[in-house]
Amino acid sequence: MNIGGGGGFYWIDPLTELRVPQYAKDLEVGVERTLKFFAPKIQEEAKAGAPWTDRTGNARAGLTADVVELSGGLTLVLYHTVPYGIWLEVRWGGRWSIIQPTLQRNYGLIMTALNRLVRSGR
Repeated sequence: MNIGGGGGFYWIDPLTELRVPQYAKDLEVGVERTLKFFAPKIQEEAKAGAPWTDRTGNARAGLTADVVELSGGLTLVLYHTVPYGIWLEVRWGGRWSIIQPTLQRNYGLIMTALNRLVRSGR
């Protein structure tokens, strides 16, 4: 308990003051570790499952998953490094796309891991 100005009293909860900032830091580290755990698995799944014929091997080799900071938060991204990668994803109404289907298949696993992380407080 601290004595405030003006003759009044106010209470500072030491658990809130000390643990919340540390929890936020620990949570951010945990989220980053979780996403970095899934990134290579998603990348390999996309490379193995790409339904198009890759004549040079460049498109398949260039499928990359990475964890980046976007808008103040961490994001797992899966992308092509070849300039024509966008056409592999959108041509024929997305019939031969690999990025969206791979991310959709793994969404539940990632969210389960992140929810577990938040609930555990570590």
